[in-house]
Amino acid sequence: MAYKEKEIEKLYYSIGEVAEMFNVAPSLIRFWETEFEIIQPKKNRKGNRQFTREDIDNVKLIFHLVKEKGFTLQGAKEMVKSDSVALRDKMEVIDSLRNIRKFLQELRENLWFHTYFFLMTQERLALLALRAVPGIGDHLFKQLIGFFGSAQSVFELPKRKLHRIYGIGETISSAITNKSSFKSAEQEIKKAESRRSASLVSSGAQ
Repeated sequence: MAYKEKEIEKLYYSIGEVAEMFNVAPSLIRFWETEFEIIQPKKNRKGNRQFTREDIDNVKLIFHLVKEKGFTLQGAKEMVKSDSVALRDKMEVIDSLRNIRKFLQELRENLWFHTYFFLMTQERLALLALRAVPGIGDHLFKQLIGFFGSAQSVFELPKRKLHRIYGIGETISSAITNKSSFKSAEQEIKKAESRRSASLVSSGAQ
């Protein structure tokens, strides 16, 4: 059960809010208060506990020892008494590593998404370009995609290899290798995007 980081902005937090930060029951916070001297929140006139940032850091320390590291209550008490400063320094390092790991994970996910989006956009362009090559009908188009796996793969073929494919002559192979059809494909994509933008604007105005 991982600690859920929550940005601390208020001066005081209730026991319910602190319990929610650590995803534990308020009764467990009250129990730790009786077991650990470092957890001593002040109480208001109504008797409600008011946890400061320092109090929450102390709860976090106990949470780390008991819930994350698996210490017994006695073992956690001994660790706190022995060198709480070193423990806090170690926790800061652990938190920093967690944040770095989270950042790298998000970076990998974003990089994967942008790479996938880029590849899909390039393949879409290549598909339109291949279909725009003079002499390539539906049958030959499907045959090339089915055999080579993608339109981009077809455009990467050398001219001599294209000549070996039934139905492709000098004109078609030249058009594929010089990629002259990409210009018309890009124009088609721009037209489609313009129509889509105009449609969205029109829908929003209604």
